[in-house]
Amino acid sequence: MQRSTQVFFIILAAIMAVFIYTVPDYGLSWDEPARYQGGQRSMAYYETLLQGKDPLDLTLDGYPNAFDLPWVALARIFPQVHYWQIGHVLEGLCSLLALVGVWKLGTLLGGPRLGLWAMVFLFFTPPFYGHTLMNPKDIPFCAAYIWGLYYLALMAGELPQWRKSVVIKLGIALGLAMGTRLAGFVLVGYSGLLLSLVAIREILNTGLWPFVRTYSLAWIAKMGVSVFLGIKILLFVWPEGQLAVVAKMAERLHELSHFNWQGPVLFFGRVEWAQHLPRTYLPGWMWITIPEVFQVIALVGVGFVIFRAFGWWRNRNVWLAPASLAWGVIVFGTIFPIIYAIIARTPLYDAWRQMLFVVPGMIILIARSWLEILSAVQQYYRKLLPVIYACMMIALALIGFQYIRLHPYAYLYINSFGGGVCSATGRFDQDYWGLSMREAVEDLQALLIQEGYSSGTIVYVAVSDPVVNALIYFPNNWRWTKDPAKAAFYISLVRYNCPNQMDGDPVICVERYGTPLAIVKDRRSLLLSS
Repeated sequence: MQRSTQVFFIILAAIMAVFIYTVPDYGLSWDEPARYQGGQRSMAYYETLLQGKDPLDLTLDGYPNAFDLPWVALARIFPQVHYWQIGHVLEGLCSLLALVGVWKLGTLLGGPRLGLWAMVFLFFTPPFYGHTLMNPKDIPFCAAYIWGLYYLALMAGELPQWRKSVVIKLGIALGLAMGTRLAGFVLVGYSGLLLSLVAIREILNTGLWPFVRTYSLAWIAKMGVSVFLGIKILLFVWPEGQLAVVAKMAERLHELSHFNWQGPVLFFGRVEWAQHLPRTYLPGWMWITIPEVFQVIALVGVGFVIFRAFGWWRNRNVWLAPASLAWGVIVFGTIFPIIYAIIARTPLYDAWRQMLFVVPGMIILIARSWLEILSAVQQYYRKLLPVIYACMMIALALIGFQYIRLHPYAYLYINSFGGGVCSATGRFDQDYWGLSMREAVEDLQALLIQEGYSSGTIVYVAVSDPVVNALIYFPNNWRWTKDPAKAAFYISLVRYNCPNQMDGDPVICVERYGTPLAIVKDRRSLLLSS
């Protein structure tokens, strides 16, 4: 086994240890109940079919369920384990797949060092790490997307011929990406663009007719197999699409790119509406949530590209070389979705989690820039190399320290450009996933035990949305109520003015860096006075 592979397994084992140690700390996220119910609907569809009944009377889930169907299946196999705990484990596995995909892709593009650094950098990227164990939509799609890019880059290196195994694996990656989010269909478009560029190269080198005779039919057949396999996987995990695949896919793609969520978002102290976001929304969130060290490296990388572009410009063979096309897949697959979202004003909310799938590609580009910096320092200022490494280690350690302080809410990370998490109150939405409801319930339970409440005493508790995020952690003697005349306590997220929906004396505040995430109000004095 090569030394770089040994290092990879050591890093992977360390990351797995972190996941295993921390996964019990995560509460239920806002989307997990909805996605689990979607998987149950799709499972009911197949159960109805197997029973020989008509499944068209069922209410089907509008989303593909490549993640949700296995989740439901595992929950039935292990009924003694809560479904959300199984979901957290699966989300962690998808996160590991994304990390391995980044390592594979980085190694393919630039060798073992690039793959290892990219893997480490991705782990220390808060927008990714913060969602690893609680996001049932964006993390699975992120993993499928990066593997789709990997097989496209592999194909770019093998064209004009490419192996049957790559054809099959690309089809599986396409199916899982589309089966997690229909937006994964863009990978099919990337495939067509890649083939077009290679076709131009081959035509310029050999002429039109030799290219047509030698490659055209084989390309069409192989790409057809990949797309066909991808569509079959998509339809298996998306029963609604089986009813009218083309019409449903077009309809859902339009709905997803123009998602009709009318809610408000807090952005630099201003209330914006998701349907009418300023074009600075996505760049702004990227600016304040990507660690500063990575942004500096990215800026240096842009300088390297501009400097070298003058040499590339006149050389057609460089632009269309296999290595250049492979890098082009990553660059285009990372930058195009960002530019499209900005120009089209795609509705976004909860920071920029819907764009999480571009983060791995972005990190690979940053890791490449980092290696260029190391190479330049080694060539011209060799004595500074230990200092550069030390600075990077310190920067990563500081990010890790932030993870510990924010745990399990690392998705709330804001860098110093944005003023840090401590300045987020009134400027940015906090705990948009609702994980802090669990901590609020546990803190209230500890308070009542301290006050001498017995396990048999009935306690009525009101809860803001998302109610289920708190209910699943209620002790047996607690009762949920909407009635202010009954509620002895009120648990609320600090969002959407929820704390002001019921009066009471604040007795518990779940916070990080002084920024409140959830509160508990004691209403017993109000009940006595009434």
